[in-house]
Amino acid sequence: MLPRRLTYDVRFERFYDAYPDRDLASEGFEGIRSQDILPLLLERFSFQRFVAFGGLIERFSGRAFGENFRVDEDEGDRALIDLLYLLNFRLIEAGSIKPTQLVATLATEPCETVCGFGWTPAFCVRPPDA
Repeated sequence: MLPRRLTYDVRFERFYDAYPDRDLASEGFEGIRSQDILPLLLERFSFQRFVAFGGLIERFSGRAFGENFRVDEDEGDRALIDLLYLLNFRLIEAGSIKPTQLVATLATEPCETVCGFGWTPAFCVRPPDA
């Protein structure tokens, strides 16, 4: 459904008719799976401040395809990014997807947590079977 210019993968220098489903586990550099980090932080720390973001929208705005958007000059591109942001936000709120990034201030002692968007660290944990 996207215009051809938005389907160009800058990293791999090619166009895609469908979003590529890549298994990066075989070539990754992580010693731990990223979805395991938040549960471990919850076990060991308290969160003073917590803001989670990302998800579906990253597939469009990330390094592979994000450079193709001309948001400064194309009203359609801006509208699409706005729509994707809203869809991403609503899917997270509904619990259908989880955020993929976070910024937080942690403490070693129990404390009150201030959460961006009202999404708590526990709410943002990805189910183990997902």
